[in-house]
Amino acid sequence: MEPLLTVGGPQQWAGFIQFSSSQSLQAWFDSYWATLRPYLIAAHDVDEIAIGTEFERLQNVNPSYWITLLQRVHSVYSGKIIYDMNWTTLKNPPLPKWFWSPLLNDLGVSLYFPLVDAPKRLTQQEAITLWHDRALVWLDGLAQTTGKSVIISEIGYANTAYAGYNPYNAAFSAPRDDDEQALLYNAALQNIHNDSHVIGVFFWAWLVPPYDPSQKPAAQILHQWYSSAH
Repeated sequence: MEPLLTVGGPQQWAGFIQFSSSQSLQAWFDSYWATLRPYLIAAHDVDEIAIGTEFERLQNVNPSYWITLLQRVHSVYSGKIIYDMNWTTLKNPPLPKWFWSPLLNDLGVSLYFPLVDAPKRLTQQEAITLWHDRALVWLDGLAQTTGKSVIISEIGYANTAYAGYNPYNAAFSAPRDDDEQALLYNAALQNIHNDSHVIGVFFWAWLVPPYDPSQKPAAQILHQWYSSAH
């Protein structure tokens, strides 16, 4: 379970949330906790929950705000706790100090690393190699630096010819290519299936174009890998 917040106005991504005063910041964290608390109580049988998703600017405030939130979460929820960062966090050091807190069990990443610097189709071997060099090394580095396991809390590739180029940009125009999407799904799973640092992955999104794998070759790739895992 993870909370997904959007913001009113032209910049709707939660990563843009920020405050100019400590009073406003404290008020936000108090309000956020009041909103989150009933869901945590209801999720008492859930194995793991996220306390936040892609708060790119908020995650860098004084760690005491986050430590207090973690303490509050532990007061009503006994499962594992994760925080889901955006992939850009890994490229903009330093990491927030509270990521090392023993109150936080694992770290999640919304993983949309560009695999290429210009639009192009990839071969299967190119995709596997690029995924290792431009994505997996960052995840392994995060795990080794913090001592925590990593979950790919969100990853997605459009069913287009240049899906490996800026995969976070759903509006990027390219010819449809279901096979390229499947190729990138396979590259991701090929890289992580034996990686001890990565303990889970969630593909975005089953029925949301252009990322949806439903009724496409990418769904067959998912079935093959998850079937072989058992």
